[in-house]
Amino acid sequence: MNKDVWLFPQNSCNIKQFFITLNVFGKLNGISRNENVQQLLMEQHSKMGVYNPYVKKNYYDFSSANHKIDEPRFYGAIYETANRKIHVSSYGELLLKYENEEVKRNKVFIGMLFNIQFDNPYKKMKDFDIYPLRLIFKLLTDKRLDCKLTNIEVSEILYYVKTVKNNKQYDDIVNRIIKFRNDSTQIETKMLISDVTQFIKNYVSCNYLFNILFSLNIIIQEKEKNRFLLQSKVRKNPTVITPRIIELSSNYFDFVNKYLSQITLYEKIKKPCGLRSDWIRDIYNSVPELLLQEIGESEDIYTKYLQIPKLLVETSTDSSKWSKFEQYITKSFNLFEDVNAETIGGPGQPDSLCHYLKDDIVFCADGKSTHKKLSSINDGRLKQHRTLYNAKYTIIVTPGYVPSAVEDIKGTNTCIITSYCFADLITKYIFKLYRNHEECSYEIFNNLILNNLGTDLSEKIYSIIDDRLGIAMDNL
Repeated sequence: MNKDVWLFPQNSCNIKQFFITLNVFGKLNGISRNENVQQLLMEQHSKMGVYNPYVKKNYYDFSSANHKIDEPRFYGAIYETANRKIHVSSYGELLLKYENEEVKRNKVFIGMLFNIQFDNPYKKMKDFDIYPLRLIFKLLTDKRLDCKLTNIEVSEILYYVKTVKNNKQYDDIVNRIIKFRNDSTQIETKMLISDVTQFIKNYVSCNYLFNILFSLNIIIQEKEKNRFLLQSKVRKNPTVITPRIIELSSNYFDFVNKYLSQITLYEKIKKPCGLRSDWIRDIYNSVPELLLQEIGESEDIYTKYLQIPKLLVETSTDSSKWSKFEQYITKSFNLFEDVNAETIGGPGQPDSLCHYLKDDIVFCADGKSTHKKLSSINDGRLKQHRTLYNAKYTIIVTPGYVPSAVEDIKGTNTCIITSYCFADLITKYIFKLYRNHEECSYEIFNNLILNNLGTDLSEKIYSIIDDRLGIAMDNL
């Protein structure tokens, strides 16, 4: 059996249920899966009258709840970190904001789909390096295909595409589809030549994907009359195959074309380079400025707090953008209401100088942008910066490091925070406080640093974010 195929969530494609689940986690952002969250979720679905879950001995069927979680988690509206805490992503926040404004909501959803990658944190496909929905959307805008696809073509051809790195590889796919259309006068026979059991699995999965896009009015689909039966080796009864012709809704055709011009199909997927949680948070909290512009997002809270983290991570992994990385570090610290920060830079100077106003503490922040792991830290130079400004400590912000780098700072007044962790601190913690008009003080992090100098603080900061964002279940 061929398992090297695309994988999408199944057993769930109801948009009302999707948003009920998203709203539940919007109110319980940061809740642990260990806190009986499946039971709570099914109670809410039952209460809303859109789903009648199976109940056994006063408990709902958890498999149904897990399907309800799996769908928005895979598509990118929520994400689950290694400690089993479930958060609403930056895309999820925007979906909730525009839930009742269809065009804006759907543009956010399309942007979210552009972000889905294989390999994926929740669907293991180690040999893949592709953004599958970008390929589908690009084909749906290709005039050589009449801007149409069928679920048969997606199931038989696209589900096996592992990577598309350039125009030639993309054109090869287009030509394969054209040839398939010309050859498939007897589709039933064509299907039986290949692995029919795997095709049926692809077909079922593909239909779930298109059903949710159709229910959102992102696509138009027309069912053809020439149905036929295929027999899988693992199913008792034959499967009815109904070809569907898929087109983009006219409301989103130009938007998808514009998005494809800036968010390319040929981009490399994001791969783990440190903590698994870093990888997950980076994928699900990267909202491009183009999307915010397209939905007319003008609120400073969204444009500021959803853009800085994305740019912070991007510049931290590209050493040619070190100066911009320094600027985003400064902007990040200035988001705290009791910190003033400025970019200094230059020989013998820290990248950023910060003043924690409440306790009158000056500290330095240095960015180490690198596409590899940071191999060493020269604390002697950092100590000179602290002496120059009478600074209490130095924070190193870097995407990753080798263990010897932490050894270099043991017993010093320097600590490390990964750029992924720092970005999440902004998107999840500061963003929530500002949105809810709550105090956003640096105090808790200042105390954490003073008690843990000479270490990597990332895991401890993640714990603060998760613990402080967790909300009691009775708040639902």
